[in-house]
Amino acid sequence: MKKHAFLFLSLLLALLLLYGCTPTAPLPSPIPPTLTPTIAPGYKANSGIIEYSAAYALAYPGNQGMYAPEAVAARLVTETIVGTDGLSYQFMLDPQTHVPLLTMSNLENGAKAWMPVHLKDIVRIPGGIEKIGSLNSMYPEFYKDVNAASVNTTWSVLEPSNNQYDFSLFDHDVAELKAKGLEIRGQNLIYLTQDWAVPEWVRSGNFSKAELEQIIVDHVTKVIQHGKALGVTEWCVVNEPYIQGERENDQFYKAFGGFDYIDIAFIAARKADPNAILIYNDYANHSTIRPEQRPSAIPSVELTRQIIGRLKNLTVVGDDQIARSVVDAVGVQSHLGGWVGIPPDLADVEQTLKSYGLPIIITEFDVNVELMTGTKDQVLLKQAQIYSDYLRAIVKSGAVTELTFWGLTDETAINSGKPNYDTAPALIDQYNKPKIAYYEVLKVLLEQVQNVPQ
Repeated sequence: MKKHAFLFLSLLLALLLLYGCTPTAPLPSPIPPTLTPTIAPGYKANSGIIEYSAAYALAYPGNQGMYAPEAVAARLVTETIVGTDGLSYQFMLDPQTHVPLLTMSNLENGAKAWMPVHLKDIVRIPGGIEKIGSLNSMYPEFYKDVNAASVNTTWSVLEPSNNQYDFSLFDHDVAELKAKGLEIRGQNLIYLTQDWAVPEWVRSGNFSKAELEQIIVDHVTKVIQHGKALGVTEWCVVNEPYIQGERENDQFYKAFGGFDYIDIAFIAARKADPNAILIYNDYANHSTIRPEQRPSAIPSVELTRQIIGRLKNLTVVGDDQIARSVVDAVGVQSHLGGWVGIPPDLADVEQTLKSYGLPIIITEFDVNVELMTGTKDQVLLKQAQIYSDYLRAIVKSGAVTELTFWGLTDETAINSGKPNYDTAPALIDQYNKPKIAYYEVLKVLLEQVQNVPQ
């Protein structure tokens, strides 16, 4: 056993030297655990804990062996969280950073064991964020990390010809995800400001206003009814509509002389599935303050308030004679960094989310590092700090019910800048190794349920 431990530590040291990791300080934890932790019984005899600590050690290269796997394992402490359901949830965390590394899990054979913490292990505790999701991904731990996923429902993909639908990829993805127990969101149904998202037959059809109205109703109805039969429960109905001088490529806005087509789409969606969660989605609508990186940022907050204001006044009476609103939530994409910029005032983020007066669903969360300067370790620390600060702000708003990442890994993230991964926006790198940001997100999620009133 000692020989194996020595070989393991030698290999770890070689890896750290190979990647040129320089000593960096851990991120501070402004919210300490609310319960007094106690040393986990029997943990020193569990060689698996050493193994689980190794990935964490690679993400946090530290001084004087502070993050060596055996040093981490030797200081792990336990904490019990009591959820609003009255049940107890046990975690092992590093008291230096308050990052949870292990959770007490039920095995298939009925036994219990300490296992690595994944994102959904914390979200399952009632009283905090209800769902955590991502774009579908081939990341090996994908199904362990999330309990929800977004599936592509781009109009040009699903209806490439008028009234000729191709649900083959959609059906495959939904079936695969549902088999793993995930809840599904269709994203996006109506996305008109990007040519690639609109079928050629729509763009070149020279349709009248009345014809376009029927086209919207037919498409939304067909897709949602098809998805409903497969168990899809959420839909981003409209995404990123017209804004003068920024997003003008919206033929429906021009044909209707305004946003009436959005009303039509949401009414059709509610009629197609009275119980679905219907979402209006946009980017840069998380803050009213323009970031330094983009002082001319688009007025997405104002637009979101305008669209939500009109949708809140619309209801549809179902067969059960119950009148339901046509909108359930605001989709706040939360692409940070790069050309979107970093929110300069997190208190404004919190107040902005509260101001919408509806549940908030974070639909496309990532942090682009392209414009960050410094060594690799410094950039990863900056990225982690932005992830954790923003997540604390949105949690503090009390409005966020769901958190969806725009891909969990740099390999699968939409905004990864492949093949060079220059933007590296995700929580996990292209080699499927968790970054510091992954562990910081775990920490903030745990803070949230630690501080829920009982």
